[in-house]
Amino acid sequence: MKVLKFKCLLLVAFLFLIRPAFAVIYIDYGVADVRVYVVMLDGVDAHGVNNVSRAVKGVLEAANQSTITWPRFPGGPLVPYGRALLNVECLLVNSWDWYRDIVEVGSNIVIVNIHGETILIPRG
Repeated sequence: MKVLKFKCLLLVAFLFLIRPAFAVIYIDYGVADVRVYVVMLDGVDAHGVNNVSRAVKGVLEAANQSTITWPRFPGGPLVPYGRALLNVECLLVNSWDWYRDIVEVGSNIVIVNIHGETILIPRG
């Protein structure tokens, strides 16, 4: 009887000490067309970015990531979740009129403000 209790104790200790195995399951989201507007308006200082071309390059590199990862529990390792191929078009917005149109009527777009501060939409 003592041997059986000891084996059960070892089994329970083993189950608590082993690291959980993560099954890698990808969800294929297919191909998506993404339009990214990088806002660099004329007459507005860019306090956050010194080099606009590096900012645009960073946007394109970020969009090049095709795998979405997430932790299964706080502090846990990142597990691949989904995969999507992105066709990214990156446009540099330097006109106030174009910026207003994008914000007011744009849909399914990404706007990246590289000014480093809030930019309001002008009236009119």
